[in-house]
Amino acid sequence: MNEVPISELPPKPWTIRYVLLLLSASAQLITLIITWPLWNVRTEVPHLPVFDLGIPQLPFAWVLVGSLAIVPFRPKLGVWLHFALMLTACLFDQMRAQPQFLAIWILMFATLKHSSQNYARWFLSSLWIWAGLHKALSPEWNTFRAFKMTRNIGLDAEEWYVTVAIAVAVTEIIVGLLAWWKPKWGAIGCVMLHVGIVIYLSPLFMNWNFSVIPWNLATAVVGCWILWTCDFKPTGRHRWAFGAFMIAPTLFFVGWWDHGYAHVLYSGMMPQGLATRNDGSLEKTVGWGALAVPFPKERRTLRQRFEADSEVGEVLHIFDPRPALPDLHFKKLATGVEQISRDEFFAGTESVPGVELDSERHIFLLALAGAKMRKREKGAMITGIIFEAPYFKSEQLQHLRFLPNLEEVQLSNTSVGDADMKWLVDLPKLEAIGLNQTAISDRGVDILCESDTLEEIQVDDTNVSDEAMQRFLDSR
Repeated sequence: MNEVPISELPPKPWTIRYVLLLLSASAQLITLIITWPLWNVRTEVPHLPVFDLGIPQLPFAWVLVGSLAIVPFRPKLGVWLHFALMLTACLFDQMRAQPQFLAIWILMFATLKHSSQNYARWFLSSLWIWAGLHKALSPEWNTFRAFKMTRNIGLDAEEWYVTVAIAVAVTEIIVGLLAWWKPKWGAIGCVMLHVGIVIYLSPLFMNWNFSVIPWNLATAVVGCWILWTCDFKPTGRHRWAFGAFMIAPTLFFVGWWDHGYAHVLYSGMMPQGLATRNDGSLEKTVGWGALAVPFPKERRTLRQRFEADSEVGEVLHIFDPRPALPDLHFKKLATGVEQISRDEFFAGTESVPGVELDSERHIFLLALAGAKMRKREKGAMITGIIFEAPYFKSEQLQHLRFLPNLEEVQLSNTSVGDADMKWLVDLPKLEAIGLNQTAISDRGVDILCESDTLEEIQVDDTNVSDEAMQRFLDSR
């Protein structure tokens, strides 16, 4: 009769594997406590079930705690029961599908037997590699996200943000590659990386996102053990597992894999939602509050949340920075939510006229280039921009199409030319342009005649003829 290797048996009490199992289970328990309202029935924030079958919501918090209580006595049963309950809870509400819960569960799973440890190794390797790759590939991370992080750690953000952006992405990729190629070196990198994240999120710097701190601390310890004691090379099914862990996140770029499980961590490349309410107020789709977690921003969940908490006539803009995926627009009807065109969204046909989200990245780039922008009030979108002569370059105008609510553009005294008007003519809400004391001519005004919304052009001290201005007025 074949004997099962000791390494494949459940951990015995007070062995290193058993202690690390308890550590991981404790991290999961603490995370549950931090996010307690998330796992119970609530009314103030809508639930987002995967399948809307009309089943009443159920509280899962104490049930999940109960499954963790089994872990010290029946490790395998407790770990798998906890997974099944957690999966069921997430099916009832996608707000619960936060990646730290799965990541901690994988740490628990890793302690059950040696082969589980190897699967966890490949998960961690793919996590770090993709966390770094997403940052390296993200225009959002490489601009305003890294700028904010650099400022938060006390460095001169304008001077150092590019260096910080590269350093963070490269560090994560290197740790992931070491986990695959030189696991003992990767173990050291694991500790340094996750302790560093905890310090950054702590009150010393950000004082934010506490629900991921238990996961980071547990990963620093258990992840180090996984890499320090694992086999060197993957074999058989482990190769397939590593391949799956590495390939699955690529589906994020076409919207087939959620960003949390694609390891899109702090890079900023994810959909955003902005609802225009019937009273004209704007509401971004966010989470936090008592739930202590961010909203899981996916195209389907943003739409589902809007359907759950909007009134008839309100509209939603989903801004998606992924090149392969277009923005989406929806309006609320008595029968549900309907996708509409961008023109319908702005026109307000049978709905309130919509307001689109501005691109934070392009706001950042314009501000860095010296442009001055204004809003009507805090929380509103940008409606006006002034370019100043010493800092103006015509390529800056390419960013304006990502500020879709612009009504006024001031370019007086700058080096703007006729050909640059092509960047202004399609702005959906543009009403006025200042072109005094510029090289603009009749050709530039003729281009602006194609605008559907423009009402005023200021052309004092230019080469624009009265005939060209009359053609513009006649086109209104």
